[in-house]
Amino acid sequence: TLSDVNPRQGECLSDEKKFLPECRLGANTIPSVAIWGDSHADAVFKVMEGALTEANRSALFYAISGCPPVLGALYSVNAIRWGNDWEIDKCKKFNRTVHDRIVSDPQLRDVFMIVRWSVYLRGYNQNSGPHPYIVFEEEKAADASDLQERSRQYAEKMIEMMCSLTAQGKNVYVVEPIPEMEINVPIELAKSRLFRNR
Repeated sequence: TLSDVNPRQGECLSDEKKFLPECRLGANTIPSVAIWGDSHADAVFKVMEGALTEANRSALFYAISGCPPVLGALYSVNAIRWGNDWEIDKCKKFNRTVHDRIVSDPQLRDVFMIVRWSVYLRGYNQNSGPHPYIVFEEEKAADASDLQERSRQYAEKMIEMMCSLTAQGKNVYVVEPIPEMEINVPIELAKSRLFRNR
């Protein structure tokens, strides 16, 4: 439903017009939490805002669709074609900027990473969107068919990011992905309702 959409999405989710908008959620306190992620972080925005308000804490929100918080992530050629105006290093620049902002802010103690982790490695489960999504070496951006090598790089870069933050005294919490179905549930429900008498 329309009410399921983050009402502050236009204000808070980074896009080609807003590289890194200032977005605060939760209580009227000095932010001590950073929420860093992709569109899945945006999907749970209202839940996080409620939890923070109840705990009398506030957070800074850093999210951009299609970009996992791992250092050095580059968009593959497939992703660039799918995203039209995406630049190969857009995700890499975003992550470096967010990382540096979090590290430089002593008030930010806790970092929550909310991401659709698997899609960047294995692609979408509804056979839509680019695959593979990201790579880590620019010279391999055109050929990223080696799943085992990409898996190794992905894990390595995730650990590197988390260790970089913890080395600066940050507590890092990785939120497991929202459970997914192998089908697009709204579309399948609509089809079922439309054709139930046929």
